[in-house]
Amino acid sequence: MDLREKIINLSREFFLSSGFSGITVEDISAELGISKKTFYKIFPDKKTLLKTAIFSQISITEEKISNIFADKNKPVIERFKALSETLIASTSRITLVFIRDIKKNAPEIWEEMRKKRKVLIIKYFTRIIDEGVENRVIRADLDKELFIMIYLAAIENIINPQVLSEMEYSAGEVLDVILTMVFEGVLTEKGRTKLKELRTGGRT
Repeated sequence: MDLREKIINLSREFFLSSGFSGITVEDISAELGISKKTFYKIFPDKKTLLKTAIFSQISITEEKISNIFADKNKPVIERFKALSETLIASTSRITLVFIRDIKKNAPEIWEEMRKKRKVLIIKYFTRIIDEGVENRVIRADLDKELFIMIYLAAIENIINPQVLSEMEYSAGEVLDVILTMVFEGVLTEKGRTKLKELRTGGRT
């Protein structure tokens, strides 16, 4: 791992846990045992580093999602669940401190991050819904765009640090309820059978 990558990985963890303004170039440089001069040879400023660190994480998430989608040996519903879990795992790393800080001190990066994430989710969930329709496990008359909007709203507004901190349920438990509610309306009878098999591990 080269120095640039070390800076990106370390700063990402710092930013996510302590916020953007709460971490200085001095903090990052000291942790890595380098001078500020060396830091600035690689990144012109902290905001550039923030954007690089956040979007590299989005790229990592996209690679995981792409691998899940490409695994045709898994049923559509199982991959849909895996996509959701990957999204939640990525979201759960974002703390309230980070969200409030970046909205205040780097709103343009926050907005770009939200748009990129939305495009990514719509891209892959649309493809897997299409596959579900083709395999007759998801209803063909489904308004895909509306379904994804509703699903995204449920994920973003319920499975986030602030809401979860006020609940007695884990992200996984909340996801299971969301999936149940969503799938009850969009699955065909064949799809419901597949979902039941997934939950029981194939036991009847």
